[in-house]
Amino acid sequence: MRKMLRSVFLLLVVVLIGWLITSAARNLITDFVQLVTPLIVNYFVIDPTAQTRIGTNILYVAIGLLTCVPILASASGAPILLLNSSEYRNAYKKLFMCKSTASSSAAVGPLFAN
Repeated sequence: MRKMLRSVFLLLVVVLIGWLITSAARNLITDFVQLVTPLIVNYFVIDPTAQTRIGTNILYVAIGLLTCVPILASASGAPILLLNSSEYRNAYKKLFMCKSTASSSAAVGPLFAN
């Protein structure tokens, strides 16, 4: 029972942190990216239109990466259960692994007989 509660707790923590990063901290992170990007871009690029385009592209990439955080957090359920619970580990092995006992009992005969 304790292992199952630990697994459920880890799942909830990972999913909640993923959603909190995206929903609560998204505006803070995008504001920080908008603040830092012109400083870095102005150091390398002289053309003002290119600076604007590059800054906008960097902001879009940051928003795209932030969008992936809750997806990855939601997809972390299977690895967490696999690492923390022997029952789930045995169920995954039973589901995805081939049975070695059934294949070893079968006899293989010649392909062509005279």
